[in-house]
Amino acid sequence: MQPSASGTLVVDRVMPNLLRWNRLTFGGRGGQVKWMRANGYHGDPPWPPTPMKIDHITIMAQSLATSMPWYDALLPLLGFRKLRPHVWTDGDGFHFQFLQAKAGTRPYERYGAGMNHLGFSAASIDAVVAIRDAMEQGGFPVPVIQDLGGVSALFMKDPDGIRFEISHYPPGTSVVD
Repeated sequence: MQPSASGTLVVDRVMPNLLRWNRLTFGGRGGQVKWMRANGYHGDPPWPPTPMKIDHITIMAQSLATSMPWYDALLPLLGFRKLRPHVWTDGDGFHFQFLQAKAGTRPYERYGAGMNHLGFSAASIDAVVAIRDAMEQGGFPVPVIQDLGGVSALFMKDPDGIRFEISHYPPGTSVVD
């Protein structure tokens, strides 16, 4: 960061949102803020960026033959539809993809570094109960529904131990701590 001869402060940086804006200038005439793209275009700042939408999650299974029946039972209950073997979508640009893990790789650990669980919001307590009942009727182990201070939460593990949370949150309740 250094001031130019005109008193304008120039900051060169790579923006985390990958928009390739790399030079911020402010000061100079009227204290204007300008962004310069890598190709030289000047325009309004791209900040704050539009939040990027998560478009897919890939889950590596120790055994697709063991894991896919569990997901084939759960995902339709959550409103997903199967596009092709091992790929499901919500119809709004989000996809689950399931792949075979390589032999000898480390399995999921609950308190280890990395993803802890995937959380889904149910429209009602009855929906949480219906999902639990359907998974149980499908022959999958399911725990009791927990009451977490008014939140009805069902935490189920897939065959590899990845936890899925299906919860109903009363109005005004935060979905994260």
